[in-house]
Amino acid sequence: MDKDVIIQKISSPSDSIFQKAVKYYSVLFSLNGVDLPEMQLNILAFTAVRGTISSGGAKEKFIEMFPSTTKASIGNVVFQLKKKGFLVKKERKMIVNPSIYLDFKRPVILQIKLNGKDT
Repeated sequence: MDKDVIIQKISSPSDSIFQKAVKYYSVLFSLNGVDLPEMQLNILAFTAVRGTISSGGAKEKFIEMFPSTTKASIGNVVFQLKKKGFLVKKERKMIVNPSIYLDFKRPVILQIKLNGKDT
């Protein structure tokens, strides 16, 4: 291993699978310079954990978690996430794009390699 490589391990306990998904997508989008509003981030994480936002009761469950939300606002956010390519339609259901989907029930380990142009 190169002597100049810096290794830093950070462990972040999560209260729930949903919170783990929120943390993962926050890091992913931050590192890629994508500004995702909190509502979009929450719906994306919720969809990843649940499997879809389209199935019976999914929107109602999300509204239970975030009472100030309406079905109409969820629909608008789902449309925005689909337009950005983060949600895709599969068999008439909206799911997280497989390229950014993780099974958050399993442990998640991220390895981040940051290279500058001057290195």
